[in-house]
Amino acid sequence: MKYTKSVKTFVRRQKAQIRRQFWDTKKQKEMIDAMYRKISGTQNAEEKEIEAEDLKEKQNAKKPKIKVKTKGVKRTLTPSKSEGKNKK
Repeated sequence: MKYTKSVKTFVRRQKAQIRRQFWDTKKQKEMIDAMYRKISGTQNAEEKEIEAEDLKEKQNAKKPKIKVKTKGVKRTLTPSKSEGKNKK
């Protein structure tokens, strides 16, 4: 797959950052592979299962319903004092 110039520079900088963060070469390779998967949009089966489980948990989590009881008070609008003075 060919990447645009901006994506290539992004990849190069991310790889350099990963190599600075992790001294273990296996961990570096894992992180770089994960970065490429994220950029290309492909995922392995395990990642898809984890995301599917997370989505199901979010959907199943019920938000508590808040019931607000209001009293049946009727309010009438009365003209304010300033309105009464202006009307002559």
